[in-house]
Amino acid sequence: MSGWRDRAACQTGALLQVSTTSATGAAEVFFPFPSERELTLRAKRVCQGCPVRTDCLPEALDNGYDHGVWGGLDERERRELRRADRGAA
Repeated sequence: MSGWRDRAACQTGALLQVSTTSATGAAEVFFPFPSERELTLRAKRVCQGCPVRTDCLPEALDNGYDHGVWGGLDERERRELRRADRGAA
């Protein structure tokens, strides 16, 4: 059974297009230290054209993923989105 993660851009060659060195892998790009803004921006570029971005973001929000880039949003952006959702409820 194939899930949405199998079709994610971060699991395909799209990651190679934003990596500047062969040593930079998915973990480093999608789960950078907060001070590594350039890696966060690289991950977001991969997410921009991802066919499953709309599956990925709810996965992170519903499960409280606090680290990394999911669905094109970093930790801070997801926190703000959750706050806004709570405020609207």
